[in-house]
Amino acid sequence: MDYVEVVESVREIYDKDQTAKYDFIAQRFFHDFGSYPGFFARAPGRVNIIGEHIDYSGYPVLPMALDRDTIMAVRRTEMRNIVIKNIQRNKFPEATFSLDQKLSDEHVWTNYFVAGYRSVTEEIPVENRVGMLIMVDGDVPIASGLSSSASFTVCAALATLYANNPFGKTSYKEYLPEDHPKAKNMLEDYYVASTRISKIQLAELTTRFERMVGTQCGGMDQTISILAEAGTASFIEFNPIRLEAVPLPSGCTFVIANSLTPSPKVLTIATRYNKRVVECRIAVALIAKAFNLPIFPKTLKEIQEELGRSLEEMIEIVNLHIREEEYTTAMLEETFGTLLIEIVKDIQYSDIVLNNNTSYKPRQRALHVYNEAKRVYEFKNVCQNNGDCERLGRLMTESHNSCRDLYECSSEQLETLIGLAIEGGAIGSRLTGAGWGGCCISLVRNEQLEEMYRKMLKFYENNPLVTDDNVIFSTVPCRGACILESKYFAWAGQ
Repeated sequence: MDYVEVVESVREIYDKDQTAKYDFIAQRFFHDFGSYPGFFARAPGRVNIIGEHIDYSGYPVLPMALDRDTIMAVRRTEMRNIVIKNIQRNKFPEATFSLDQKLSDEHVWTNYFVAGYRSVTEEIPVENRVGMLIMVDGDVPIASGLSSSASFTVCAALATLYANNPFGKTSYKEYLPEDHPKAKNMLEDYYVASTRISKIQLAELTTRFERMVGTQCGGMDQTISILAEAGTASFIEFNPIRLEAVPLPSGCTFVIANSLTPSPKVLTIATRYNKRVVECRIAVALIAKAFNLPIFPKTLKEIQEELGRSLEEMIEIVNLHIREEEYTTAMLEETFGTLLIEIVKDIQYSDIVLNNNTSYKPRQRALHVYNEAKRVYEFKNVCQNNGDCERLGRLMTESHNSCRDLYECSSEQLETLIGLAIEGGAIGSRLTGAGWGGCCISLVRNEQLEEMYRKMLKFYENNPLVTDDNVIFSTVPCRGACILESKYFAWAGQ
């Protein structure tokens, strides 16, 4: 449906019973606030199966939502503020906000809440906004490439949206088409959190506001967290956002493993993620200059469309018109006849990137983007036709090699972990997320799963802080963000 749903049972969210998780959060809420929550907001993390670092260049990606998520227990209050606490209070200290809270100049965990909050309250007068008590918990590994930040931002936006919905939940069952599977179940009704903001609008808003925290993200993470469908991956296109469900092959399992190397995008704003965004724009400008275009497009996809060329032809153009060696700032400014900041000034935080770097590799970045886009289209086609796991595995491995060699976003720990996965029988394995640490995702035949686990667990030997399920786990595609009513829990009404 077009709007985020309100559900009345944990079983509508997960394929396993997770009631205990919600009961635990509710009891902590009661302990700290003296009452039980009125509702829960939850938003899943995601794993990108293939299509790395190409969403901000305009190309489609192919992620799936995880069964791991951020959960916020929420109660509306008459107080004119917001009190937010975290189950992991030693790591994430309590905070109190005004109803017109601004982002902090410091990098604090609550900035992601404020980004989500502001994304849905811009058109609500401050005097009409409601206070909230919030307890946060989540099991998406942080800074691991599984989109914990977007999960948190989306969850905050959804909690705020529902808390500030003056009409409560809205039934949409009567508007469902007759052939819709939910329309056939006459014993239940279905609700939306708010008809004020659609799912796609929510994805666009949370993407825009999370960028203010410090990363020029492309929108994949927020989109899949909100619009994911249970049981399938999603082929996501941008500008405008469009989703297509993609079935995953049977007989194989996707396994995620954490390299235990944090990859905090905001803390490396000048040298990693945002620098790659700038380098892609430089590649666009160099191609545009070579073809004497009067106006430079903004993304690699836009210039492909402007020139009317195929991806294969764009790869040839890059090889022909962009040198393999690094470009210095001085070289680029001489080529363009202007300061480099004029080429990239509309990219958020580009000034920080330019102030901290003197050389760039636009050719390598563009070659990765165009080749990775080709792999995404092929991966989707294989899934929708014969589901050849061997071919899918090769595409994943090719993707990783490109991330490592052309985009230079792998790490020593990821290389070791991926090597163990292949030794253990994985058909393909690749880093997932921004890279420079975080997680890898591997495709393995079900009969080989135990052996691959055994091999990969060697990576974690002699580390007393880890258990199997928090460093390596298989996952199924989960549904997107939703609101969960509290009234059907045992403690409700107490």
